[in-house]
Amino acid sequence: MREILEPDGARQGRIGLLGGTFDPPHEGHLWMAERARRALALAEVLLLPTYRPPHKDPAEISPYPLRLEMLRLLCAGRRHLRIDEAERESGGAGYTVDLVRFLQAREPDRRFVLIIGEDSLAEIETWKDPDALFALIEVAVLARAGVQAASRRPCILLAGETHPAQSRLIRQAIAAGVKPRWLPPALAAFIAEKGLYRRAEDRA
Repeated sequence: MREILEPDGARQGRIGLLGGTFDPPHEGHLWMAERARRALALAEVLLLPTYRPPHKDPAEISPYPLRLEMLRLLCAGRRHLRIDEAERESGGAGYTVDLVRFLQAREPDRRFVLIIGEDSLAEIETWKDPDALFALIEVAVLARAGVQAASRRPCILLAGETHPAQSRLIRQAIAAGVKPRWLPPALAAFIAEKGLYRRAEDRA
């Protein structure tokens, strides 16, 4: 059964970690970062693009430089968000527990909080060494509509509000020739310019 811990607003200086493939990044990711930052009194949130997602076929995701540039466009002008290429720097295989160890070794004086969605919590047993992960770092779980996950490990539940954006739905909309939602104008323009997520015959 999940243990729900009350956020402690007095614990200043903690850094949130929000990782993902970000293919594409969208306003839902901004919402997650800001929701966690405010609720947990985080100093800032690091966005950590996965370099080599272990559970995805490399041929089915956008190249890392494109995903990184999209993330930069999404975060432009947001002072509490910072993109961190720790995954690329570490040379890791995209496992969260290894990335957390790398960040803690790189910045031993920092206290990190891992931010995940409830859909990720529902799949946590498929992750590499989840027991070690939860022992290493405080984990905050944001509710997701239509998902109800339980955990036998302590975590912070940020229940209530949800955001409907999903990268998969954005990719599907673009492939179908429909103007996607949840993308800032500069990011939507970049995706259109690069022809990302369009069907092969439409890119010809």
